[in-house]
Amino acid sequence: MAAIKEIIDNDKMAENFYLLDDSPSEILKLVFNYIERQKILSKLPTYSSLPPLANFIDNIARTYKTYGEKKALGEIKKRPDTPKGKSIAYAFLLFFGKGEDKKWQFSNIEIEFGESLKEHVKKLLESKPEDYNKYLQDLLMFSGSSEKI
Repeated sequence: MAAIKEIIDNDKMAENFYLLDDSPSEILKLVFNYIERQKILSKLPTYSSLPPLANFIDNIARTYKTYGEKKALGEIKKRPDTPKGKSIAYAFLLFFGKGEDKKWQFSNIEIEFGESLKEHVKKLLESKPEDYNKYLQDLLMFSGSSEKI
């Protein structure tokens, strides 16, 4: 517990890690991963509330930047059931190289629109923290959404 508290200054979170049923070395590895993810998230802009489509995009991007592709693909499954939401989801799938596998779930219009948004998804996912807000707003705008952040 003392080693965990040296790394994490949050007593509740330290206790949560301490109570895990893993080896001490595995727990410390998890703690260091957690700290790394927190550093990444702390550099990204924070929003008090986002409109639904912006929230969907933001969740995928933050998940990708902190947990990687596999977890981000899980977030894509939570897409809004609207043409814009499905097109954006398809654009993310294209970025991850999974578009062909899931193409059958989308209409031709959603596929074409998703293809046109792929570069905007790439810019957002590869953005530096200081450019994140701009690329999030750009992706929303190019998707045809009037949502503002």
